Amino acid sequence: MELNFITMLQRSSLFLAIVMLWGCVHDPLYTPDPQPAPGTDPTVVEGPCDPETVYFQQDVLPLIIANCAQSGCHDAATAEDGIVLDSFSSILYGDDEDLVVPGQPGESELLAAILETDPDKVMPPPPAEPLDAAMVDLITEWIAQGALNLSCQETECDTADHSWTGRILPLFELHCIGCHGGAEPEAGLLLGEHAQAVTAVTYMALLEHVQQLEGYSPMPPSGPGLDSCEIAAIEGWIADGMPEN
Repeated sequence: MELNFITMLQRSSLFLAIVMLWGCVHDPLYTPDPQPAPGTDPTVVEGPCDPETVYFQQDVLPLIIANCAQSGCHDAATAEDGIVLDSFSSILYGDDEDLVVPGQPGESELLAAILETDPDKVMPPPPAEPLDAAMVDLITEWIAQGALNLSCQETECDTADHSWTGRILPLFELHCIGCHGGAEPEAGLLLGEHAQAVTAVTYMALLEHVQQLEGYSPMPPSGPGLDSCEIAAIEGWIADGMPEN
């Protein structure tokens, strides 16, 4: 009888160990693709950009630079709280390892700061305008997709559309509104308003700044800047007489 009790005890212990092991071993909720080493070039996806994929270089980086990586905030010269937000390597491999946690938007401090309601903690801080819902959704989806350093390369540049509402305004919102928007826009210039955009082109050499010509301060001031297709759209809009169409 004693032997049976011991045998039963051993079997019970073995069963308990198996149960505990099973409880610890499970498929992860998310397995991110291998990340490139800091400072490496982005992975370029040839062909048309997939509308279901968020591309860091085209979709996320311009948005973050325009709203966060500005002088006095999170550019390389200022690095508020030691955080620089002007490149993939600085965002993913900077001093704060929890700034962006691939596959886990809810654990990413960058997103938490953007969604913060406390004016002393929210990013970007007042008087800058907070990121709108579409911008927040874009960053959230990028993190959920693995926070990868992707870049897409359209096979053709669409030169037909250079209307204000369809092309130019969204372009300014992506690249420029972080500085030239809100209650205290830089140089007093609101590029989200058609009349002021026309003024910037006519009297403030907006195109030359965007083209980053010698002798003109680059706009945006950091990051990769506008690509040739975006600049061509602005040039087309100017050539048409800068209509509010």
